[in-house]
Order: sequence, then C-alpha cells, then structure tokens
Amino acid sequence: MPNYFAKWQVALISFYFFSFSALFVSLYSPLISLFNAIGKVKLTLTVMVILTGLNWLFIPPLIKLFGFQGISIAFFIISFAFIFVFIKAKSTVDFSLKNAFGGPIISSMVMVVYLVLIKFWVSKFLTNNILLTSLAIVGSALVYFSIIYRIKGRALLDEIKDLINTQRK
Repeated sequence: MPNYFAKWQVALISFYFFSFSALFVSLYSPLISLFNAIGKVKLTLTVMVILTGLNWLFIPPLIKLFGFQGISIAFFIISFAFIFVFIKAKSTVDFSLKNAFGGPIISSMVMVVYLVLIKFWVSKFLTNNILLTSLAIVGSALVYFSIIYRIKGRALLDEIKDLINTQRK
C-alpha cells in the first residue's frame, strides 16, 4: 500500500511508548490487587493518589514540550512506578518472579523460534497459505504448552484443574 507507512509513521513513537507503558502497568496492577486481597486498602489508596499526582505532574509539561507525543512519554515515565509497587509488595509478601514468569518466557522464546522456522523454512515448501497458517497456529500452541509442561510438570495440570474448579463454583 503506497503512502500507508508515511501516514502512520508519526504515531509510531507514541505507540511504542504506550506499548512499553502497558507492559509495566500489567506488572503492577496484580500487585495492587494483592494489597487489596491482604487487607492493605490504605496502601492501595496511597498508590493510586501518588499515580494521580504523577499524572498531573508529568502530563501537562510533557504535552507542552513534545506535543501529542508528550502524553505517551508521560505515561511511560509514570509506569516506572511499578518498581516502587514491586518493592513494597516484595517486602509485604514473599513471592518469586522467576517462578511466575520463567516458564512462560522460556516457552514464548521457543515458540518464536518455531514460528521463525515456519516463516522462513517451511513456507518455502508449503505454498498453501491456509495450511501454513494452520500449522503455525496449532504448532505454536503445541510447542508452547509442551515446553510449559516440561518445565512445570504435573503442577501445570493441577493448576488447570484448580482454575476449572474455581470457575464452576
């Protein structure tokens, strides 16, 4: 498509900042829910007030400085508050990020390798796009879950059963 890239290129910087911001926010949102779950609602309120204050502090000047890109830059900067939320959560409850994220990260990397092989090697032999897409989708899911199972073992099946049982109640 001619001129498609040029039309949206100005928004790419904001897109990248918003994407990384969403990554960091996704890390501290469950931790804030953890504070509520253990009865530390005042701590949650404090974090929310601080985040609101950071919004007021960063967004207006960065919009003046960078224009429409400023809001995404401000959100990116504010999202680094997850470090402080993480430190507070770690001092409150003992948990391991390695145990929580290690398996999925390794499985995702192996899945990416599989998809790259499909894209650059198998696509030379298979010309049917539907078959190639099906192989990519089904194969990547199988690769991901088999690696997760290899890492977690029987505990993975127990977690799935627990999730299903809690949904039925």
